[in-house]
Amino acid sequence: MLKAVAAALASNVRASDTVARLGGDEFVVLLWNLDESQAVTKAAALEDAIGATRTPWNGMVLSVGASAGYAPLPPGAAAADVLARADHAMYLRKAARKR
Repeated sequence: MLKAVAAALASNVRASDTVARLGGDEFVVLLWNLDESQAVTKAAALEDAIGATRTPWNGMVLSVGASAGYAPLPPGAAAADVLARADHAMYLRKAARKR
């Protein structure tokens, strides 16, 4: 399933963007030159792409959902700080989707 999610992410970003697995079931996607509105739209589109992913396994078809958070990457920002902000935004999104 992780390979299918990675493929869904990679096929829904530009060649200039980067998709990487942080660990477990967490991925990071670096999107260049997007304003806040575009980032929100892209995050929702990536959630939808993952939600539409189906993977056959052991006679079943598996699917997963995703919640995406984003954070801007200002010049000179520490990677750990940006990841922490994105992670916080992801948990806020996850909570909002459960309502």
